Amino acid sequence: MFQSESYKKDVADRVLKLLMLCGANKLPLNVIKNLKWDLDLPRDYERSLIPKFPDYFRIVGREKTWVLELICWIDELGTSIMEKKAMGGDSDYAKGMPIAFPMHFLKGFEMERSWRSG
Repeated sequence: MFQSESYKKDVADRVLKLLMLCGANKLPLNVIKNLKWDLDLPRDYERSLIPKFPDYFRIVGREKTWVLELICWIDELGTSIMEKKAMGGDSDYAKGMPIAFPMHFLKGFEMERSWRSG
């Protein structure tokens, strides 16, 4: 499974999304190392994954200060599922507008006020 192309693409997309969330579009490798389990990265991702996607990201820096840097921004990956659903519906939604997030409580659910007005 770890050798399949679809697995590698999925993992690369996850790392790309993470880098897109960062303000500077780069993360130190030691931070990514701490997220290896959460991102489902292979043990040797620096050698087995990163070089296979040179148009996504690259490793820059010096020893002990290596950083993974974003190369390209993919709008499709930068759009949340909620936003995609809102854009695909019959609404007049435009990017950046608030998204309706309906909540329905179970029958019998009661919420008490836990603050005092004053």
